[in-house]
Amino acid sequence: EAENEQQVLEVENSITGLEFNLVVPGRSVLRDGNVWVSTEKEKLKARRLVVFNDMLLIAKPKNKKHYQCVITIDSNSMLYAATPSTPLTNSQDSVPLPRSPGGRHLMRKRSSKGGSLANMIPDNPGLCFQVIDLVKKVKFNIQCIDAADKTRWQRVMEACASNSATASLTLEEQLEREKEAR
Repeated sequence: EAENEQQVLEVENSITGLEFNLVVPGRSVLRDGNVWVSTEKEKLKARRLVVFNDMLLIAKPKNKKHYQCVITIDSNSMLYAATPSTPLTNSQDSVPLPRSPGGRHLMRKRSSKGGSLANMIPDNPGLCFQVIDLVKKVKFNIQCIDAADKTRWQRVMEACASNSATASLTLEEQLEREKEAR
């Protein structure tokens, strides 16, 4: 229990813009890592994804050691789909997520030509899963580094979603919920 609390505290200390304390009894970090995230309004961007046993947190890099909270989604208001219901683009190429030697930092924000590196990353639906915030009605397409990474993320997403009432939805129910969220 103390180890879980310490992990949650480390996450809380590295993220600004939180509207509540992350450290609560029973909360644990299932996975914390870097992915690519896009929405219907934003192109693919490097983000930090933290999956807890009862919620999900997406943050953007603020500097080398800190992140800015983009959104938190309670597992009870989250719909998780292992495969995006709509393809992002026709591209099937995969580009690995840049990591520092320690594996913790996201990439530099700008390339030497001044353009965003994220804009050079092709969408790959085969490496994606989807999270829908049913309260804010926002759909997040999350792209992993490779198939093995996607499998690891899927395991923790299923564990997080299993703590909610939406865990065992059929594909038809998922599509209906997604329509309602639009």
